[in-house]
Amino acid sequence: MNRSLRIVAALALAALGACATETPEGAFKETATEAPFDLLSSYGFFAQPMANLEPSPGVLPYTVASPLWVDHAEKARFLVLPEGKTINFRAEESWDLPLGTVLIKNFYYAHDFRAPDEGRRIIETRLLVHEQDEWKGYIYLWNAAQTEASRIVAGQFVDVSFTHTDGTNVESVYVVPNSNQCKNCHSNNDISQPIGLVTRQLNMDTERDDQQINQIRWLADQDVFSDALPELAPIPTLA
Repeated sequence: MNRSLRIVAALALAALGACATETPEGAFKETATEAPFDLLSSYGFFAQPMANLEPSPGVLPYTVASPLWVDHAEKARFLVLPEGKTINFRAEESWDLPLGTVLIKNFYYAHDFRAPDEGRRIIETRLLVHEQDEWKGYIYLWNAAQTEASRIVAGQFVDVSFTHTDGTNVESVYVVPNSNQCKNCHSNNDISQPIGLVTRQLNMDTERDDQQINQIRWLADQDVFSDALPELAPIPTLA
């Protein structure tokens, strides 16, 4: 098992209230009390340099058809399942995600909206972790050098600037929420849960491995589902 997946496994066991210890392979050892980590790099979700957001093995990208608008910020989303665990697919409701699942959402601004591939600034990364009692949110604020993100509990205001699609220079203030505010969007009947992993949000074509493919079919090819998928074509996609 590579280091990134061992760290993810440690986080999953932390959600279960257990302890993860692994020796002597790589002299690796993680305990449940060490997760959540203070630094985003400790999870091993992304290869270095971390700001490229190149996912490690077992960290799967996904996108949604109808994302929420957040002060012009773009988002890069990823899904991590505990090793050996799978998703129970549901066509009409939220997917049944196993305990220990981690959802990763990175918020960033391109320096120039007219050339989004020519540099960006990542502001924050939010983790939504399926723990024993509920989904728990953790927030990581990126440094100016874009080399690391540190966990914060209280919210923070961040000055941002970018060039908009019409060529105007924009200066604004981005609000990083406190960790308790995750429930503002993710609460349903006073229970925190994901809102994006539903079939109508993900049933769309996207580019993976330099080709267009239905996103849910691609996830199925990564062996994330417990059973074979139903026919996806009749299931409508959100605008």
